[in-house]
Amino acid sequence: MGLLLTCRQSYVDILTLIYTHKVFLISDISTLLTFSLSLPINHMNNIRSLHLTVEISGYGEFLPHHTMSNLPSSYRNLFPFLPPSGVSVDGSKKMYPYTWLAVCATLARMEGLRRLWIDIQFNYNPLSKLCDKPPEDLIFQPLMSIARVRVAGQLGELDVFKVLVNWKAGDTAWEEKGIPFVLKRELAVKRLPATAQIEFHFA
Repeated sequence: MGLLLTCRQSYVDILTLIYTHKVFLISDISTLLTFSLSLPINHMNNIRSLHLTVEISGYGEFLPHHTMSNLPSSYRNLFPFLPPSGVSVDGSKKMYPYTWLAVCATLARMEGLRRLWIDIQFNYNPLSKLCDKPPEDLIFQPLMSIARVRVAGQLGELDVFKVLVNWKAGDTAWEEKGIPFVLKRELAVKRLPATAQIEFHFA
Protein backbone atom coordinates (compact mmCIF):
# COMPACT_ATOMS: atom_id res chain seq x y z
CA MET A 1 0.00 0.00 0.00
CA GLY A 2 2.84 2.36 0.86
CA LEU A 3 4.44 1.68 -2.53
CA LEU A 4 1.18 2.51 -4.33
CA LEU A 5 0.86 5.76 -2.43
CA THR A 6 4.49 6.62 -3.18
CA CYS A 7 4.05 5.91 -6.88
CA ARG A 8 0.87 7.97 -7.01
CA GLN A 9 2.58 10.89 -5.32
CA SER A 10 5.50 10.62 -7.74
CA TYR A 11 3.03 10.63 -10.64
CA VAL A 12 1.37 13.79 -9.32
CA ASP A 13 4.73 15.46 -8.71
CA ILE A 14 5.96 14.67 -12.23
CA LEU A 15 2.77 16.00 -13.83
CA THR A 16 3.02 19.17 -11.77
CA LEU A 17 6.62 19.59 -12.90
CA ILE A 18 5.65 19.16 -16.56
CA TYR A 19 2.81 21.68 -16.47
CA THR A 20 4.80 24.17 -14.41
CA HIS A 21 8.07 24.20 -16.34
CA LYS A 22 6.96 23.89 -19.97
CA VAL A 23 5.78 26.54 -22.40
CA PHE A 24 2.55 25.38 -24.03
CA LEU A 25 2.37 26.36 -27.71
CA ILE A 26 -1.19 26.27 -29.07
CA SER A 27 -1.95 27.23 -32.66
CA ASP A 28 -5.76 27.42 -32.69
CA ILE A 29 -8.30 29.05 -30.39
CA SER A 30 -10.80 26.18 -30.53
CA THR A 31 -7.96 23.82 -29.61
CA LEU A 32 -7.22 25.95 -26.57
CA LEU A 33 -10.85 25.70 -25.45
CA THR A 34 -11.17 21.95 -25.93
CA PHE A 35 -7.78 21.42 -24.28
CA SER A 36 -8.64 23.55 -21.26
CA LEU A 37 -12.09 22.02 -20.79
CA SER A 38 -10.92 18.41 -21.11
CA LEU A 39 -7.96 18.83 -18.76
CA PRO A 40 -8.41 18.45 -14.99
CA ILE A 41 -8.66 21.92 -13.48
CA ASN A 42 -5.64 21.40 -11.22
CA HIS A 43 -3.44 20.61 -14.24
CA MET A 44 -4.75 23.63 -16.12
CA ASN A 45 -4.00 25.83 -13.13
CA ASN A 46 -0.43 24.50 -12.98
CA ILE A 47 0.39 25.92 -16.43
CA ARG A 48 2.74 28.87 -16.02
CA SER A 49 3.64 29.77 -19.62
CA LEU A 50 1.44 29.75 -22.72
CA HIS A 51 2.01 30.94 -26.29
CA LEU A 52 -1.18 31.16 -28.36
CA THR A 53 -1.09 31.70 -32.12
CA VAL A 54 -4.25 32.85 -33.87
CA GLU A 55 -4.73 32.99 -37.63
CA ILE A 56 -7.55 35.04 -39.10
CA SER A 57 -8.69 35.61 -42.67
CA GLY A 58 -10.85 38.61 -43.40
CA TYR A 59 -12.44 39.17 -40.04
CA GLY A 60 -11.93 35.46 -39.30
CA GLU A 61 -12.36 34.44 -35.70
CA PHE A 62 -13.77 37.81 -34.72
CA LEU A 63 -16.85 37.92 -36.91
CA PRO A 64 -20.21 36.99 -35.34
CA HIS A 65 -20.35 33.79 -37.41
CA HIS A 66 -17.34 32.38 -35.53
CA THR A 67 -19.04 31.33 -32.31
CA MET A 68 -18.94 28.29 -30.05
CA SER A 69 -21.68 26.60 -32.08
CA ASN A 70 -19.16 24.04 -33.37
CA LEU A 71 -18.29 22.90 -29.83
CA PRO A 72 -20.29 20.38 -27.75
CA SER A 73 -23.06 21.85 -25.60
CA SER A 74 -21.24 20.65 -22.48
CA TYR A 75 -18.45 23.09 -23.39
CA ARG A 76 -20.72 25.97 -24.35
CA ASN A 77 -22.67 25.67 -21.10
CA LEU A 78 -19.53 26.45 -19.11
CA PHE A 79 -19.67 30.08 -20.28
CA PRO A 80 -23.13 31.27 -19.25
CA PHE A 81 -21.67 34.63 -18.18
CA LEU A 82 -20.62 35.53 -21.73
CA PRO A 83 -23.00 37.55 -23.91
CA PRO A 84 -24.45 35.67 -26.91
CA SER A 85 -23.45 36.74 -30.39
CA GLY A 86 -26.93 37.95 -31.24
CA VAL A 87 -26.68 36.09 -34.54
CA SER A 88 -28.25 32.74 -35.36
CA VAL A 89 -25.60 30.62 -37.04
CA ASP A 90 -27.26 27.24 -37.52
CA GLY A 91 -30.87 28.03 -38.39
CA SER A 92 -32.06 27.08 -34.91
CA LYS A 93 -32.28 30.69 -33.69
CA LYS A 94 -29.95 29.73 -30.84
CA MET A 95 -27.24 32.27 -30.11
CA TYR A 96 -23.81 31.25 -28.89
CA PRO A 97 -20.93 33.14 -27.27
CA TYR A 98 -18.06 34.29 -29.43
CA THR A 99 -15.14 31.87 -29.37
CA TRP A 100 -12.65 34.71 -28.82
CA LEU A 101 -14.51 35.88 -25.70
CA ALA A 102 -14.47 32.33 -24.33
CA VAL A 103 -10.73 32.08 -25.03
CA CYS A 104 -9.98 35.30 -23.15
CA ALA A 105 -12.22 34.22 -20.26
CA THR A 106 -10.32 30.93 -20.09
CA LEU A 107 -6.95 32.67 -20.02
CA ALA A 108 -8.16 35.06 -17.32
CA ARG A 109 -9.14 32.19 -15.01
CA MET A 110 -5.90 30.16 -15.29
CA GLU A 111 -4.71 30.58 -11.71
CA GLY A 112 -1.07 29.64 -12.23
CA LEU A 113 -0.53 31.49 -15.52
CA ARG A 114 2.35 33.96 -15.30
CA ARG A 115 3.64 34.38 -18.86
CA LEU A 116 1.34 34.82 -21.85
CA TRP A 117 2.29 35.47 -25.46
CA ILE A 118 -0.42 35.88 -28.11
CA ASP A 119 0.55 36.01 -31.78
CA ILE A 120 -2.35 37.15 -34.01
CA GLN A 121 -1.73 36.74 -37.73
CA PHE A 122 -4.08 38.44 -40.17
CA ASN A 123 -3.93 37.00 -43.69
CA TYR A 124 -4.98 39.87 -45.91
CA ASN A 125 -6.29 39.01 -49.35
CA PRO A 126 -5.88 42.04 -51.66
CA LEU A 127 -8.68 40.67 -53.87
CA SER A 128 -11.10 40.57 -50.96
CA LYS A 129 -13.60 43.37 -50.37
CA LEU A 130 -12.85 43.26 -46.66
CA CYS A 131 -10.58 45.86 -45.11
CA ASP A 132 -6.82 45.42 -44.88
CA LYS A 133 -6.83 45.05 -41.09
CA PRO A 134 -9.17 43.38 -38.58
CA PRO A 135 -11.37 45.40 -36.18
CA GLU A 136 -9.03 46.01 -33.27
CA ASP A 137 -11.76 46.78 -30.74
CA LEU A 138 -13.13 43.24 -31.10
CA ILE A 139 -9.66 41.83 -30.50
CA PHE A 140 -8.10 44.06 -27.87
CA GLN A 141 -11.08 44.75 -25.59
CA PRO A 142 -11.40 41.07 -24.58
CA LEU A 143 -7.63 40.97 -24.06
CA MET A 144 -7.90 43.90 -21.68
CA SER A 145 -10.54 42.01 -19.72
CA ILE A 146 -7.96 39.29 -18.95
CA ALA A 147 -6.06 41.68 -16.69
CA ARG A 148 -9.25 43.06 -15.09
CA VAL A 149 -10.64 39.62 -14.26
CA ARG A 150 -7.33 38.42 -12.83
CA VAL A 151 -7.00 41.43 -10.55
CA ALA A 152 -10.64 41.20 -9.44
CA GLY A 153 -10.19 37.50 -8.67
CA GLN A 154 -6.94 38.20 -6.80
CA LEU A 155 -4.96 36.01 -9.18
CA GLY A 156 -2.38 38.73 -9.67
CA GLU A 157 -1.05 40.41 -12.77
CA LEU A 158 0.85 38.46 -15.40
CA ASP A 159 4.63 38.77 -15.26
CA VAL A 160 4.71 38.71 -19.08
CA PHE A 161 1.77 39.67 -21.28
CA LYS A 162 2.77 40.34 -24.89
CA VAL A 163 0.62 40.57 -28.00
CA LEU A 164 2.13 40.47 -31.49
CA VAL A 165 0.07 41.45 -34.54
CA ASN A 166 1.03 41.76 -38.19
CA TRP A 167 -0.99 44.79 -39.32
CA LYS A 168 -0.57 48.55 -39.10
CA ALA A 169 -2.22 50.63 -36.42
CA GLY A 170 -5.71 51.89 -37.14
CA ASP A 171 -7.40 55.13 -36.15
CA THR A 172 -7.58 54.07 -32.51
CA ALA A 173 -4.18 54.47 -30.91
CA TRP A 174 -4.25 51.41 -28.68
CA GLU A 175 -0.61 51.81 -27.72
CA GLU A 176 -1.55 55.10 -26.02
CA LYS A 177 -4.49 53.73 -24.02
CA GLY A 178 -2.56 52.31 -21.09
CA ILE A 179 -3.27 48.75 -22.13
CA PRO A 180 -2.17 45.97 -19.71
CA PHE A 181 -0.13 44.15 -22.36
CA VAL A 182 2.85 44.95 -24.55
CA LEU A 183 1.59 45.43 -28.10
CA LYS A 184 4.05 44.91 -30.93
CA ARG A 185 3.41 45.19 -34.64
CA GLU A 186 5.44 43.24 -37.20
CA LEU A 187 4.04 43.52 -40.71
CA ALA A 188 5.67 40.35 -42.06
CA VAL A 189 3.25 37.42 -42.14
CA LYS A 190 4.55 34.27 -40.49
CA ARG A 191 3.87 30.82 -41.86
CA LEU A 192 1.59 28.98 -39.46
CA PRO A 193 1.10 25.23 -38.94
CA ALA A 194 -1.31 23.66 -41.41
CA THR A 195 -3.29 21.98 -38.62
CA ALA A 196 -4.20 22.89 -35.06
CA GLN A 197 -1.70 21.54 -32.61
CA ILE A 198 -0.29 21.73 -29.11
CA GLU A 199 3.44 21.66 -28.50
CA PHE A 200 5.50 21.79 -25.31
CA HIS A 201 8.82 23.49 -24.75
CA PHE A 202 10.78 23.79 -21.53
CA ALA A 203 10.63 27.30 -20.10
